[in-house]
Amino acid sequence: MPCHILARDERSAAFMADAYARVSFQPGVCEGPSGAGATYLAAGLAEPHASSIPVIALNSDTPLNKKDCNVLTALNQPAFFAPITKWSTLVKQAGRIPDIMRQAFRLATNGRPGAVQITLPMDVLATQVLYAEEPCQRYPAYRTRPDPAAVERAVDLLLQARQPVIVAGGGTVISGAWVELTALAEALGAPVGTSICGKGAIAEDHPLSIGVVGCNSRRPYANALLQAADLILYVGCKTDSVTTSGWSLPPLTTDQTILHLDVDPAEIGRNYPTTVGLVGDARLGLHDLLAAARARGVQPHPNPLAALSGEISAFWADFKADHFPYQASATDPDTDQAVAGRQCWHAHPLYCRLPALGCRAAGHHPPGLRRIGVCHPWHRRSQVGPPPGHGGRTNGRRKFRNERRRIGNRGPAGAARNNHPVLAGSKSASNCSRKNVTSA
Repeated sequence: MPCHILARDERSAAFMADAYARVSFQPGVCEGPSGAGATYLAAGLAEPHASSIPVIALNSDTPLNKKDCNVLTALNQPAFFAPITKWSTLVKQAGRIPDIMRQAFRLATNGRPGAVQITLPMDVLATQVLYAEEPCQRYPAYRTRPDPAAVERAVDLLLQARQPVIVAGGGTVISGAWVELTALAEALGAPVGTSICGKGAIAEDHPLSIGVVGCNSRRPYANALLQAADLILYVGCKTDSVTTSGWSLPPLTTDQTILHLDVDPAEIGRNYPTTVGLVGDARLGLHDLLAAARARGVQPHPNPLAALSGEISAFWADFKADHFPYQASATDPDTDQAVAGRQCWHAHPLYCRLPALGCRAAGHHPPGLRRIGVCHPWHRRSQVGPPPGHGGRTNGRRKFRNERRRIGNRGPAGAARNNHPVLAGSKSASNCSRKNVTSA
């Protein structure tokens, strides 16, 4: 049965619904009042909308028969939420509530998932049976396959390529396509990079993994391999400024062959001339590409990372040396790590084997808009599952200061008193300092 959790504020409620959706593959639901409550809820909806996570937000509103009467907390909510949702609507008849709720779940969980918002005026609210269609109780709900002819053209180019590279984005993780992605990469002998939101699409210790590419790449050889590729297959990935290093990797005038598999046709060819676009679900699309390649007797290329064994070994040796557990300072005033010498462990934003092992992470790195203040609500909501008890969170020093009021006392010391184990960030973590704090 659904459970109702009371949050400290509307923004936290939206963040918690976001976390629930990420860990459960079920749409999250949050609610808030009209007026200022709606504006606070908006901060938490912008993130899942940008990250393609299905969240349904419900807001009460002033009575319909008092519109334009300057009622306290009156706000044009559909117009306010329109830029940060897939759909925002005002319910004008109580009898329409069940139909509108089902439509909300369909829109939130299908195609490219995202946030939706429903405004419920006080005089419209009535006892109704609210339910979603069974397929829309999880996401992706109604999966679609790419055009078989486009699959065949893409496989032609993949088999002709001498140095193919795959770049997996958040859509690959949302689709649960890590098994199919890894199998296709192994069949082709193609290295796999990811965007920040795509972390976990392939285990980062896999022999073909090159980690994050673009501006946030931490491996010296990752961007070089992408630059040397003669074909790039983007899977569930926005060719945004971060993943492409400001559209320099590859450059906009590249002669590299670009293939793009995405459930959202608007993303295909958005920034690069695309030789073959495949519109469909990432998992089904990768499955079809793999089946077509195997039908033609595909043989994998020699792993190009083998020639970089020295660089790779040096990278992992440095990683292990830099991220070995250490004792936090007992006198650090910025992070309140005076928690009796508790051993602190670092959850590095680089290393991720989940959900490629069949588990789901609630956001090991702030994706989408990188909202400040998500970490404590994400952690608390992900702990109650499903599956329960798997919450974990990370954040930087400035973000933690925004969350002290939710923990109930100052910094990690308050977290310790609330029975939250404290972890500390590494000095080499991207955009972080040694004083960063993590709790899990």
